Amino acid sequence: MLRLGASPDTTTVLHFAEYLADVPNKQRVRRTYRCQGADGLETRVIECLDDEHGIVDWPGEDYFATILREYLATGNGSRGRVGQAPSELIDADELVRFGARWMTERFR
Repeated sequence: MLRLGASPDTTTVLHFAEYLADVPNKQRVRRTYRCQGADGLETRVIECLDDEHGIVDWPGEDYFATILREYLATGNGSRGRVGQAPSELIDADELVRFGARWMTERFR
């Protein structure tokens, strides 16, 4: 995964880690969508993990930023610049596994 000038709290691959983390009572949301069905417009309701506010109440900065920073501090991934953009090259699978363990340890 190549992150080009992205804010650390926008590491969206960590949403998959939220599903994998062994955390009880993860916060969920219900969302309503209008979409085209076979017979015209339909309303669909989806229940999923809260991808806007997180699976737990967490004070301070977005925990995705904390996870990314701690992951990079272990020496994983590469940092550099692409043009003028600070960038990171990261193995997405490693980051997801790291993030799931991190959430399990802190949110359980």
